[in-house]
Amino acid sequence: ANHQICKFAPDGKFLTRFPADLGSPNAIAVDPKGNIFVANTSEIRVVDERGLPIGKFPATQAFGISFNDEGELFVASRPFIVKYRIEL
Repeated sequence: ANHQICKFAPDGKFLTRFPADLGSPNAIAVDPKGNIFVANTSEIRVVDERGLPIGKFPATQAFGISFNDEGELFVASRPFIVKYRIEL
């Protein structure tokens, strides 16, 4: 909402929000450590659970991201699905 990340409890209760300079995000995923990955059309930015920047890496036209149980990141990027092993 308005270039912010909002955090909710599993029951849907609003917990907090923090501003984030994320460009025009189109996908979001949370890794097993609680870090937040946000994809836009040119990169994936990573922030911690408090919204502090951790890093970023290029990802052309990423429109979907998800983690598996092993903590590997899958990025849907036309016409491919790319798997990343993330070490922060």
